Amino acid sequence: MLIAHDIIGDIHGHYHRLIALLEKLGYEPTGDSWKHPEGRKLVFAGDYIDRGPQIKEVLELVRGCVEAGDAYAIMGNHEFNAIAYETPAPERKTSEEDDVNTWCRPHSDRNNHQYEATRAQLNDDERKYWTDWFRTLPPVWEGDGVRVVHACSNYEAIGRIKEALHQNVGGDGGERRWTDALIKQATDKSTQLYKDHELVFKGLEITLPDGRILTDKAGIERTEARVQWWRESWPDEPFGDWLMPPSNEITDPVGMVPVDGITLCRKDDPITCVGHYWMPAKKGGKDVKPQPMHDKIVCVDYSVAKGGYMCAYRFNGEIEAKPDILCGSN
Repeated sequence: MLIAHDIIGDIHGHYHRLIALLEKLGYEPTGDSWKHPEGRKLVFAGDYIDRGPQIKEVLELVRGCVEAGDAYAIMGNHEFNAIAYETPAPERKTSEEDDVNTWCRPHSDRNNHQYEATRAQLNDDERKYWTDWFRTLPPVWEGDGVRVVHACSNYEAIGRIKEALHQNVGGDGGERRWTDALIKQATDKSTQLYKDHELVFKGLEITLPDGRILTDKAGIERTEARVQWWRESWPDEPFGDWLMPPSNEITDPVGMVPVDGITLCRKDDPITCVGHYWMPAKKGGKDVKPQPMHDKIVCVDYSVAKGGYMCAYRFNGEIEAKPDILCGSN
């Protein structure tokens, strides 16, 4: 029997917004979990931490639902970054005075800032407790007719990550997990695993043409941009329309920009839900109604950490994505 699912996008420590969305979806609090009277299940698409004011409460709710059997949770890039930030790598020191590069994720000003809210709200023991749980989160969840991955559903990359996790078993329960050795491998830019985790957790990125720079929603200037990895190359279409989220700043034809690694959607693919992409909640001062990106692709990240919406896609067994992206209040 098909079980219907509600796929929730990036949360980033916004506990009350999550509660409001769960109530709107018809879920009810039961012990440490939230249950739906019709037996629907939740799927959380990653990025539970950083930025927001109630990170611990979000983590307790998500884990409570998972351990009660009412939800599934996958890893987002912020959970991966947290593990790497907390994993020592003293062999990477560039000098005796180097305190930045002695971790799998360097303790640079930029990385410190991104992790600032989590460090402020969780003490050392709590961060150890939660990153130990993050290490057990899978890169993808697949149900009957639906798949959830944080950024990019590249079959080959996901397969290699799964195989690496299969070979790295640790923890008291002997579960497949991101061990220190695997995190070190995945943060070594010379390895295939680095390329794979960057693709799956952060999306397909390409270098912008003619040395151009785009400023993302976090205010960071970038010479690379994320692209809609599921689309074919249309030479006459403005390249900015091809980005995630789309931008009107670059009008060059797509055909002028080399793009490798495209993962085209196939007709028999399941509907794929992603988060990660900070889709705009407003355009021209007006609210944007979330819509599927493609017949098979739904993004459920509408910038909750920047005053946007917290979103969920209501999957009921359909073959093509429907405009059933339900938003909590902004």
